[in-house]
Amino acid sequence: MTREEAIKHLEEWKECISSAYRRQVIDMAIEALSADVLQGEWLQREIIDDDMECGVNDDATECSVCGYVFDSHYWAKTYFNYCPNCGAKMKGGDSE
Repeated sequence: MTREEAIKHLEEWKECISSAYRRQVIDMAIEALSADVLQGEWLQREIIDDDMECGVNDDATECSVCGYVFDSHYWAKTYFNYCPNCGAKMKGGDSE
C-alpha cells in the first residue's frame, strides 16, 4: 500500500467515525503520512571519547540532517535505516 492509498483509506474511514477523539487520531495519522520524509546519511566521524583507552573513537557516525552522534558507524549503517533523533531516512547502508 502506498502512502497515498493509506491516506485515502484513512479519510474514507474517518467519515464513518463519530468519536471526536478518534477522528483527531486519524487526522494526526493523515498529517504524519502527508509530511515530507527527511533524507540523510550516516557520516563516519572521529570523536573524543573519554571512556576509550586512546581517547578517540574513530568508528563513530553522525546524522547528516541533525548531527546526532552514534558511537558505532558499523552498528548505525547495519541496523538503523533512520536517525533515532530526527527520524531522517538514511540512504546507503546494509539496511536500506
